[in-house]
Amino acid sequence: MKPAEATNQVGVVVLNYNCHDFLETCIQSVLDQTYKGIAIWIVDNGSTDDSVELVRNRFADLPLIEIKSNRGFAAMNIGTKAALQNGCKYVFYLDSDAELEPEAVERLVGYLERHGNCGIAGPQHFRYPGGKPYFIGGWVDVRTAWATWVGTASAPTDFDFVGNALVRREVLEQIEFDEQFFTYYADVDFCVRAKALGYKVTGVPSARMHSFQGLSSSTIPGLRGYVNGRNRLIFVAKHTPRHFVLVAIGLMALISGLRFGSWALKGQIREAAFVLIGFTSGFLMLVAKKEPSTWRDLAIRGLGNRIQISEVVQRGGGDLSSMTTFRRDRQK
Repeated sequence: MKPAEATNQVGVVVLNYNCHDFLETCIQSVLDQTYKGIAIWIVDNGSTDDSVELVRNRFADLPLIEIKSNRGFAAMNIGTKAALQNGCKYVFYLDSDAELEPEAVERLVGYLERHGNCGIAGPQHFRYPGGKPYFIGGWVDVRTAWATWVGTASAPTDFDFVGNALVRREVLEQIEFDEQFFTYYADVDFCVRAKALGYKVTGVPSARMHSFQGLSSSTIPGLRGYVNGRNRLIFVAKHTPRHFVLVAIGLMALISGLRFGSWALKGQIREAAFVLIGFTSGFLMLVAKKEPSTWRDLAIRGLGNRIQISEVVQRGGGDLSSMTTFRRDRQK
């Protein structure tokens, strides 16, 4: 599908990192949308599997943006800029382990068209596989950087943040994803800044998607432990009122200590170490605005063997065969 001419043209940016097993289903779900004014950009974040070859072989007519190294969630900015340059009125940022139901984009566009004060509209997320709703939006207490997820809602609901979502052009012309976060809390920070500009952030339950939340990061040993404390402290530096900063730091120190102890008791020394490294890195970002680059590089590489996607899926209660046949079974 090439960029289309449409008044309400939507640019869908699919961000991929080593998700070959799900990428085709993700892209095909975008191509199958009932809303036809869609252009697609696929941004590959330095994948080392066969993702790029899959796109070239199966979707040769779609724009593919290849990045040599993994830049995290902020790589969405590259695809977003391409969409804006091509005149898109809305941009949908989508992880490659997700699958949109056919009416998802149409319903999100319809909501934004009817609600001019809403800048970001996100769909209902269902767990993949299994089909249970697990996320539609959430609240974040800027005093402590503590986020609370909401599983589902019966009607469109305003939140502090949503996940994969459709964003107005006017929002993206003013802000973009902050590269400091790499992953985790990047979308929270983005939505909070959009709200500060006066836009509403809304979860729309009639728009539906299925995803395996955090699949790519789950394949990198230690990464989640690293970014959890680190990124919350970066969020504190950006959004927490000064008189609450020490409270937020103390809370994150307590949480990081408990997580370190939990991993250590399980004998997972690498995971425990990255929890401490992440907290220390976040503290340095908070007080000195910088961190040792080697720490982040180690976390991104995982300091060890990558976990296979099939193993991650099995831990979540599924298997690759059930995932790849899920879409066909659901449409019967």
